[in-house]
Amino acid sequence: PVPTLLPAKVDDIYSSVYTESSAPKPTFSDTGNAEFIADANGGDILRFNNFDTQVITLPTVANPADNKLLHLNAYAGSPMDLNVEVSDGTATYSGTYPLGAHGWTTIVLDLTSFLSASTTGVKTITLSGGNGKGRKLYIDHMYVFNSNKSIWNGAIDGDWLNPNNWNRVVPDKTIDV
Repeated sequence: PVPTLLPAKVDDIYSSVYTESSAPKPTFSDTGNAEFIADANGGDILRFNNFDTQVITLPTVANPADNKLLHLNAYAGSPMDLNVEVSDGTATYSGTYPLGAHGWTTIVLDLTSFLSASTTGVKTITLSGGNGKGRKLYIDHMYVFNSNKSIWNGAIDGDWLNPNNWNRVVPDKTIDV
């Protein structure tokens, strides 16, 4: 997937488009199963082999002033529910997102309540939900941003009117989607 926001509008964590090649990269709890691989456009994406759980430690703490939404794209070879948890070492916040097979899924996690409880900001992002044994998970375009829009995440089900399927509120005629 190709991100649509200008680089100046995001606080980059890792992205094949936004991240400079010389920028510090995140580290991983299971280094033997994590690697950066080239994408079709010459950038690097993250691939987790035998995916079960992976703790991503950020090279710098993400403590955005205005950008309160965590964005990432995930690709799974087979359907799974991906749990995304952010932590500062004390406070945590998480959401679970269904991933289909062989397609990129956009995940947006609203960090507003987490950041108000956090003393430092995001230090780690934990991804879990795989069953290991050959499962591959690809991640790209991990960044925080701000939006006045309600963004569909489908975290619960396919019901448009379910507020838990949106990052902010169920949109109406006064809210951009």
